[in-house]
Amino acid sequence: MRVHRCEDAVNLSGYQRDQFPAVTERTYLMTASAGAPPVQGAERLKEYAERWLRADWEAFGPPTMQRVGDKIAAFIGAEADTISFHTNSTLACAVAMSCLEPTPQRNKIVFTEGCFTSQAYLCMQQERIGAEVAIVPLRDGIGPDMDELFSAIDDHTLFVPVSHVFFRNGYVLDAEAVCRRAHEVGAYVILDVYQSAGVLPVRCEKWRVDFAIGGCAKWLCGGSGTGFLYVSPDLAKQWVPKLTGAMAHARVADFDVHSFEPTTGALRFQNGGYYMAGLFACEPGLDIIGSLGIGAIRANSLRMTDRLIAGAKARGFRLSTPEDPEKRGGAVSMVIPGDQTLADALRKENIYVDFRTGAGIRVSPHFYNTDADVDRFFDAVDALLPLMTTTA
Repeated sequence: MRVHRCEDAVNLSGYQRDQFPAVTERTYLMTASAGAPPVQGAERLKEYAERWLRADWEAFGPPTMQRVGDKIAAFIGAEADTISFHTNSTLACAVAMSCLEPTPQRNKIVFTEGCFTSQAYLCMQQERIGAEVAIVPLRDGIGPDMDELFSAIDDHTLFVPVSHVFFRNGYVLDAEAVCRRAHEVGAYVILDVYQSAGVLPVRCEKWRVDFAIGGCAKWLCGGSGTGFLYVSPDLAKQWVPKLTGAMAHARVADFDVHSFEPTTGALRFQNGGYYMAGLFACEPGLDIIGSLGIGAIRANSLRMTDRLIAGAKARGFRLSTPEDPEKRGGAVSMVIPGDQTLADALRKENIYVDFRTGAGIRVSPHFYNTDADVDRFFDAVDALLPLMTTTA
């Protein structure tokens, strides 16, 4: 099926499905865990290998990083030359945090229970250099009480690392409101967009996001090693991360070990080298997403998650994901008897979903999926549940 770019499209019906082997070979509904890569990604890896063997180092320079970074910037509402690449989003977050350090007057780090565990652990370790960590709980296990979150962000707060979309249940946080509150008290927001970039609109510049972290391995249909960091252009002119390296020097080729002069733009936050193979592999996925447009992808995602919610409610499964489309990302989590055991049984039936503690079975279709994939998931659940009950 050929789909032209149309921000009002709502049924992509397996767009370029034949280009995604993971989707054609199985019922693949776990993009929130790992997005299916297109065949063109493997072709680009072959190109990378050939250039590597020929020592074609010019193909591996900063221009490639900036080209790929600018494509990502367009998906998160950011300017060009604002994206640096890191092995994963945790290291990207560490680079951001290294720009400032706690003081006796401003040493608080506020995050919610909805953030990814790597970021939580990184925040906790900042206590070793004088930080105080405040964790805002989730209301009914879904999202935080915004008044409680805003109250926690006070005059002592330095960083507010929060997820735009919660990984366990797809809850969408009002990132713009969080940025507004943080800036009122002089704090800085580190927005994790790993679960939103590529499936719903992100507007870093409009929301006045200070830092954003993410990666290409999920909704952007890339691979591993492509964590990224966005820094607001205004702040990028002021800040120099302590976690730095040769790539961040204004004159890399000088190899000056006596002084450090930070460069400008995204390279200022780059530190060492980047995973070039990952940049080659992730670009085709970015191009496919760009051909569709985030608006069309979001509309289709809401339609498919509506179908998942309807199926779950018809069977009496408790939802961990908000029904409100404004508060729902690309995944639907539902509590089904068996949970992890059921997820394992589904995989034996060649149906790939995942399980997240505290949220249940997580199902995350993308533009390459069809309604038939969703129906096949529910048909398998209907067939497996009585067997599991009998076995128990």
